[in-house]
Amino acid sequence: MLTPMQRSEFETRGLTRLGSAVDAERVAKLCALVWKFVGEREGLYPTTRGSAARIKSATVNPLKRAGEFDLIYCPEVRAAADELLGSGQWLAMPPSLNLLMSLPGPEEWVVSHGTWHLDYPCPGGVECLPGVQPFLFLDRVEAHAGGTLAVAGSHRLVAQLQRDGGPDFAGRSREVRGLLGEKVPWLRALWSVRPGEDREARFMAEETSFEGVPLQVVEMAGEPGDVVLMHPWLLHALAPNSGDRARIVLTDRLQARAHPNSVHHRLLEARDRG
Repeated sequence: MLTPMQRSEFETRGLTRLGSAVDAERVAKLCALVWKFVGEREGLYPTTRGSAARIKSATVNPLKRAGEFDLIYCPEVRAAADELLGSGQWLAMPPSLNLLMSLPGPEEWVVSHGTWHLDYPCPGGVECLPGVQPFLFLDRVEAHAGGTLAVAGSHRLVAQLQRDGGPDFAGRSREVRGLLGEKVPWLRALWSVRPGEDREARFMAEETSFEGVPLQVVEMAGEPGDVVLMHPWLLHALAPNSGDRARIVLTDRLQARAHPNSVHHRLLEARDRG
C-alpha cells in the first residue's frame, strides 16, 4: 500500500521509492548469484573495471528463465501496482524483465543529452495509465554510478500532449521528444550540448518550472532492496558509471490489461478477430 506521500510523489514527480521493499538477505543472495554467473561466462567480477559498460541480456537469460529475477514481483511492488492500475488489472511481462548491469569505467560522468526517451507509447484518446515500471536495486547504487536519469515531472507534459493530440496521436517516443523539444526551452537545452556548461548544476541542482509543472533531472540511486517506481511516461536516459562499483538493478515494464498497447489487449483483439 502506498502512503499518501508516495502516491503524491508518483503523481506529481513521476517517481516514488519503496524503501527496503525486498529482504536484504534475499537481495544479497541474488546479487552473489549474478556475479557468479557473469564471472563464469564473461570473466567479470566485482573488481572489474573498463569501458565494456553493459552486460549483454543474453548472458543472464538463464537466470531469468529459472525465475531468479521474479524477486522484483515482491508483495510491496504487487500492492503498489494494484493501487495504481487496479487489483488484477495488470500483468508482468517476462520479455521486458531485465537486469541492468554496468561496470565502473573511465568515462567522466555527465548529465546525458542524447538518449532521453519513453519506454511506453502514449496514444491519444486513451485515458487509462498504461503501466508502471519498478526498479529493484540488488546492490548499492551511489551518485554518478550508472543510475538511470529521469526528468521528474515530465510525465505531466507528456500527458498534456496526449490529451491535446486526439485519437490520431501515436505518442511514440521520438514524436513526443520532438514536440516537447519545440515547446519547452529547458528540455531543448537538456537535449543539446553547450561547451563548458555545468549540466549538473543547471539541470539537477534545483527545479525549473514550465506552465506550472516543476521539472528536474534526478538520478536513481538507492540501497540494496529498495524499489523505485517510475511513471510510464517519464522521460529517462542512460548515464555512465563513474563510480567504484557495478550498478546492478532489476526492472520490468508492468502493463495495464486494459491499455490498447498491452500484450494482453492485443491478444484479446486477435482472439476476437477469430
